[in-house]
Amino acid sequence: EHSVHFETMTYGNPTSSTPGTQGVCLDVRIPLEAKIWARLNGVYTETTPERLLAGGKSGHVRHEIDSAAWLFHRLPAEWELMWDLVLADFTPELRAGDSVYVRVRQQNNQWAWGSPVFVR
Repeated sequence: EHSVHFETMTYGNPTSSTPGTQGVCLDVRIPLEAKIWARLNGVYTETTPERLLAGGKSGHVRHEIDSAAWLFHRLPAEWELMWDLVLADFTPELRAGDSVYVRVRQQNNQWAWGSPVFVR
């Protein structure tokens, strides 16, 4: 009743110098004592939200060090998801053909950015 279940197919990197990483993001509210488990290419792992608030968890799908790896990122605290944006009025400096995009850095040094908006 209170669960999320999905299946996906993943593929390795096309070459040793070309990353082809994939990711899934879930936006859920769960209690700290909940269990998070996954079977990743046959490898079973289990953790809790409390553990992921402290830091990410990673592993390999085989015992070899150079095998494919997986990562559960650190869970953000609720306050880390709240932010304000003040955008200065710089429209007089923009011309047709220019583009504007938003880039943000979190306190934990993770970055996010928006797609460009083109000026007509």
